[in-house]
Amino acid sequence: MSPKTTPKFSVPQDEVWLPVTYHSSLHIVPALLVLCVWSYIVYVLYWALVTARGPFVPGYGFIAYFVLLATYPVLYIVNEIFTIYQAEKDGDLSGMDPYYGFCVIGPDSLTKEEIGFGAVGAMDYRCHAEQYELTNSQSNYLISSTYYVVYALFALVLFFFTQSAGPFKDVIANRDSVFVTAVIKYALILSLLIMGLSVLQDYYYLTMVINYFLLNVLQLIGALMLMLISFILYRFTFLFK
Repeated sequence: MSPKTTPKFSVPQDEVWLPVTYHSSLHIVPALLVLCVWSYIVYVLYWALVTARGPFVPGYGFIAYFVLLATYPVLYIVNEIFTIYQAEKDGDLSGMDPYYGFCVIGPDSLTKEEIGFGAVGAMDYRCHAEQYELTNSQSNYLISSTYYVVYALFALVLFFFTQSAGPFKDVIANRDSVFVTAVIKYALILSLLIMGLSVLQDYYYLTMVINYFLLNVLQLIGALMLMLISFILYRFTFLFK
């Protein structure tokens, strides 16, 4: 094709440049999965509370705090799903970091010479490097946040073991407290999930989708930590009875 002729492509451009129809599904489906996992965890923890026996019974007064804290991740995830769904309905692209650029230049920005060579698009490598830096910074944030959670859990475990040998023995909890051990177990499992999937931090768009999924998981860990701290504070009230 001569560069001076009118640009004509051998393949229709509506077959080359497809809309990102899968974007919302890649966010909604993992968010629903996290919601299902959280429902299961809440179910297990609830029964650990209401069926507790012995000196570690927290009392039904803690159930109200438990339900309140368990509701937060649900509202967060449901709001995210609704926002993405509504944006897709309006023809917008939601669930995408505003600083995450689209680095492929379409045919409208190509010169006649480039079209003459058979090009259908071009890649902006500076934009590509910025994508890499953005996804890596997101992954590093998730990893560092998870490390802080693990350190906090370690400190709380030490607290539980040391208080069980002092004057507050059997007042707060010990290794036989089903609720406490279950909260710590699920928080550690979810933390390991985040740190394990962090190896996928070099895959640009896929990494961004995974990071959104892990951000929802981080909300679950935060709720579990708040439950554990609230449980400790609630049990402290028994010291003054």
